[in-house]
Amino acid sequence: MRQDIGLPADHGHSAVIAALWDDHLHGLHYAQRHGLPYLSISSGLVEIAPEVVAGAQQASAAPILVASHWCAGVVVLATLDAAREFERIDTIRIGTILDETDTGGPAGIADLERWSAVTSAGLVRRDGVFTWVDDPDAQADVPSADGTVLPGRSIAILDVPSLALATGAPNVTFDFAVGEPAGPPRRARFHRSPDRPRRNRPGGCATQRASPPRPPGGAAPFDGTRHRPRCRTTARHTRRSGLAGHSYA
Repeated sequence: MRQDIGLPADHGHSAVIAALWDDHLHGLHYAQRHGLPYLSISSGLVEIAPEVVAGAQQASAAPILVASHWCAGVVVLATLDAAREFERIDTIRIGTILDETDTGGPAGIADLERWSAVTSAGLVRRDGVFTWVDDPDAQADVPSADGTVLPGRSIAILDVPSLALATGAPNVTFDFAVGEPAGPPRRARFHRSPDRPRRNRPGGCATQRASPPRPPGGAAPFDGTRHRPRCRTTARHTRRSGLAGHSYA
């Protein structure tokens, strides 16, 4: 990639978004030279160090957001929004399913291959401690929206530290599986069909809500790749009323 990232010198831009992995950091350096906000969504947790260091060395040059989370941070934002009504969150468990017939284009596949080559271990938070786990501790069952359980594993992804530090939850895991997700046929229109939350009952009965994103034809408009993510988040928390042991799905 050219250091000017191929853009005409006389053109103005309001931001730089690295949708593909830029191992030379030309996009970041361009943003810093021009004082432009920089957003990165394709550097895995194990390879963000160059961006973090480059940003720290010129901290005032440009605002930098490293957002290589699942679906570019959509799951994190949805979880944080759901967590606002609770006083304390003890456990967050996220399960995602990638459609085995629609794993993305060459760039997306290259990302997955690169990350899997770096490490097969997963990053979790247990009892407040960030811990690397590998087989068999990394193995996990990932339930689909229709109750089907697929074999998966905990992975190393930025969602874990982001949610752990934002909510204070001492236990956070992000489980990933590849298979056929539950949902409408691939030609179905995009829709979002959350189950409305059940009101809390006396005695601390569970409150649940499920909101899986369902894009059409295998497209995932959140991050520009062609795969159908299915996300299910479960959190154990305490409501502000002081009732403990609720769950959010």
